[in-house]
Amino acid sequence: MSKQTALEAEVAELKHQLAELRAQTGDVAESLGNRVNGYVGRAVANGTAEARHAVETGTARAREAVQNGRAAAVSLAEDTAVRAMEAEESVADAIRERPLVSVGLAFAAGLILCKASSVAGRRA
Repeated sequence: MSKQTALEAEVAELKHQLAELRAQTGDVAESLGNRVNGYVGRAVANGTAEARHAVETGTARAREAVQNGRAAAVSLAEDTAVRAMEAEESVADAIRERPLVSVGLAFAAGLILCKASSVAGRRA
């Protein structure tokens, strides 16, 4: 075998090995791509599940806060109504017990308001 024939055979063998290496590299790249896609897919699914859970938890907390606020408002309104009725009864009792004093106080309050409004009218 001549030197050139041996060299040609060696070049042919190297080309064959290079082609095999390219094929193996393509397989490795495809396998790696599939694994990465799997990891990304699972990460997205986990992230979506976590986000959905966070939204559901936040919604539940918001509903609870609204219900608590509504209950507190109703309770406060009921307390205020009770106190207003008690104050009305107290004033009515005081008027019944001392009707002349009540008329005198109402008259004095009217005079004071009249005087205050006339002073305020002159300043404006």
